[in-house]
Amino acid sequence: RLIQIWMKFVADGIFKAELTEFLTRELTEDGYSGVEVRVTPTRTEIIILATRTQNVLGEKGRRLRELTAVVQKRFGFPEGSGLLRCVSVRYGKQGQGLRGCGVWEAPRTEGQVHEVCGWSDDSRRRPC
Repeated sequence: RLIQIWMKFVADGIFKAELTEFLTRELTEDGYSGVEVRVTPTRTEIIILATRTQNVLGEKGRRLRELTAVVQKRFGFPEGSGLLRCVSVRYGKQGQGLRGCGVWEAPRTEGQVHEVCGWSDDSRRRPC
């Protein structure tokens, strides 16, 4: 029984790794930030996190339907189950491709960001 539980965790990890790799390859230029997988007894819901959701959706949702079909075929999900969704992510919460000085959570940390990035309040703000 312990081996079966272990195999389930390994299978889940492989599924998430393959899905992440596939979506990274397909959606890199569309601001792909990550993926969430929610498993319920009736279906598995895959939520794509991206900054430019309109590019992920495509014209009239066509690209999202194409991605859904590819994922269903590759991982053996039943036909007709709408399992992919796309959610917009703010720039500050993005998971990949961040610059350290471009992100801060609260105004109180802004001073430290300016200090690290070499900005001063008097001079023009310039990137790192």
